[in-house]
Amino acid sequence: MKRFLCILFFCLAACGAWANVYFRHLGKAEGLSQISVLSICQDEAGRMWFGTLEGLNCYDGNRITVYKPSNVPYVEAFGNQTHDLISDKAGSLFFISDGALLRYDLYTERFEDTRLRNVTALCNKDGLIYAACRDTLLGWDKAGKKFRIKGRTHSGARITCL
Repeated sequence: MKRFLCILFFCLAACGAWANVYFRHLGKAEGLSQISVLSICQDEAGRMWFGTLEGLNCYDGNRITVYKPSNVPYVEAFGNQTHDLISDKAGSLFFISDGALLRYDLYTERFEDTRLRNVTALCNKDGLIYAACRDTLLGWDKAGKKFRIKGRTHSGARITCL
């Protein structure tokens, strides 16, 4: 009886694991700005975001929208190299672009400059967004819509990952 239940369990698990998996290739032919993807993130609406060496790409399941410095002129800090994409459940997508930390508001569909430069790391820990700038750790204040200092290294050592 145990043997039968084990076999049944593995068969059901295998069928369930293979039933919903499919892969789709996304490349330059499908509209991706560059094939060197540095970071991937999924927002709360289910869209996939890709940080590349040539801007930020958003895939909604049908098409890819590319954001580059040339088509986001109102944000001076928007650069080409985009990485460390993270999102929160409050409608924000954060990313580092040429060393500057930027925010994309999913509800207003606008980019915002956080005014943070020389950002070395970014993370989402239990729904809280943290950024590192040189020797300083900052946390995102959702209510105030800005980063606040959480602490500094005692030795002045540079924070490189979170």
